[in-house]
Amino acid sequence: RKHHKSINTCLNKKLVCDVLRQKKRAGAVAILDASGCYDRVSHAIAVLTLMSFGIPQKVCKVLFSTLQRAKHHIKTGFGRSEAVYGNEEVPIMGIGQGNGLGPTLW
Repeated sequence: RKHHKSINTCLNKKLVCDVLRQKKRAGAVAILDASGCYDRVSHAIAVLTLMSFGIPQKVCKVLFSTLQRAKHHIKTGFGRSEAVYGNEEVPIMGIGQGNGLGPTLW
């Protein structure tokens, strides 16, 4: 980010660890790289998770059958791209970028 230095992040992590150690408390610092995270969502696990939250199986089936049949394109100033994935092969992972349900399923 603008006007931020990577050393600040390192020092912040060190500070958190030092405070936890001084207070004799358990804790962890996680470094997450979420790039491509929506492409790695397993449909089967997401359906089971939604059902554990009380979402009916029929609703999950409709949601994921829609995701599996969707064709994704990239629109630029030069036109629209070919489909990224679609009818030929049913994807078993991924929910598509820009999907409003993406953060919840991830």
